[in-house]
Amino acid sequence: MKDILHMDKVTKSFGKGRTEVQALKGIDLRVQAGEFISIIGPSGSGKSTFLTIAGGLQSSTTGTTKINTVDFNQLSEKERSKVRFKEVGFILQASNLIPYLTVKEQLKLVDKINKKNINQGKIDEMLDSLDILELQDKYPGELSGGERQRITIARAMLKKASVVILDEATAYADPENEALIQEAISKLISGKTLIVVAHRLNTIRNADQILVVADGKIAGCGTQNELLENCPLYKKMWENYSDAVTSKTKGES
Repeated sequence: MKDILHMDKVTKSFGKGRTEVQALKGIDLRVQAGEFISIIGPSGSGKSTFLTIAGGLQSSTTGTTKINTVDFNQLSEKERSKVRFKEVGFILQASNLIPYLTVKEQLKLVDKINKKNINQGKIDEMLDSLDILELQDKYPGELSGGERQRITIARAMLKKASVVILDEATAYADPENEALIQEAISKLISGKTLIVVAHRLNTIRNADQILVVADGKIAGCGTQNELLENCPLYKKMWENYSDAVTSKTKGES
């Protein structure tokens, strides 16, 4: 099976001289088509920088990042933007919808740029599956945070990107919308290559690979069971998460 994403000896530094900060320190990663990859780690560990480089939002200082054999570091910003739009779907904490376009217009724009000419019936079917069909004539400012996230997911589904990147998509959702967003994501990821940054560890237990990032390096990589056995940092994070969930459940009962 071919690599969809290949990061080789990737580093990223900010600043120069005495103020230089090295956010990533030699990251190696191969992601194959259809894999579900999760990135976790303490705050400030380099997760966000990792994500922006993997998705082509910025270039690395050294090393290579390839999506379908295209090396982002060899492209101009304009070329990188074109490849990024074609190959990568983003679902971020803050949904990046265009404020002056209705939901229907947002999706039509993606279809127009992709030149897929998907008929409205197919779009309606997708919106209905995400329980947002009745929202298509509304503007982003008229939607709740959870509704905007589901529109962003619909846009990623329509795009049919090689890689879908999620950055804690349910971070600010209320419990009802969190369940709907998780259901929408489940529909989105069927057969797709997915990279997720998560804080709620229960959402990534079934990942094909979980990467534990600490101090700009990969401190552990494997399945949930492998990391619980072999990665002290992941085991500690899982125990802390489980304790927090237990405490919250007791407080609500």
